[in-house]
Amino acid sequence: MLTQTPPRRAGGFAPPRLPVPAISTPDSPEACADAARAAEQAYDYEMAGELWLGAVRASTAAEAPQRLADYAEFLVERLGQVEACAAWLDDPAFAPPGDWKSSTLRRLWALVGAAAAATAHPRSADLDVALVDAGDGAAVARTAARWAAGGEIDRSAALLHAHTASLPADGVALLDRLRADRQVAAQAALQPL
Repeated sequence: MLTQTPPRRAGGFAPPRLPVPAISTPDSPEACADAARAAEQAYDYEMAGELWLGAVRASTAAEAPQRLADYAEFLVERLGQVEACAAWLDDPAFAPPGDWKSSTLRRLWALVGAAAAATAHPRSADLDVALVDAGDGAAVARTAARWAAGGEIDRSAALLHAHTASLPADGVALLDRLRADRQVAAQAALQPL
């Protein structure tokens, strides 16, 4: 399989190594994205995937995060190919940013984080910790669940409590369960032997 060798700049965004599209795609990332949307509307998901890939490859360095986020959204949310998106983490140079000012990068990494968690990728836990710093509620819930499963109940509850406003339903449920468990333990401790 041929792969793209993206430019690697210190401190800059570098997309993961991606396969070359199996079809000839337009040179313009906008034309590729428009054609990909049209292919999705026509339920031609194989063609749409190739066109989204073409949009990423045709992108300038400034456009690459947006196009990669669009491609990740297609793979994860519309096609359900979480393995393909999680595989991007096999490229060690593909890493989250040092700061989370860009909403596009937050969106991209939230999708990659969800895919990594769904596939139990080896970099999933580290990525979730980075996403917690970005305020990603789903990553907070996944990290807290890992900590709770490892016996770090207080640490897990503290993390969930600190991010209550951004938690998804499973994070709220975990926080409620930890609170209930803590209350039962406290009541049991007060009971005479």
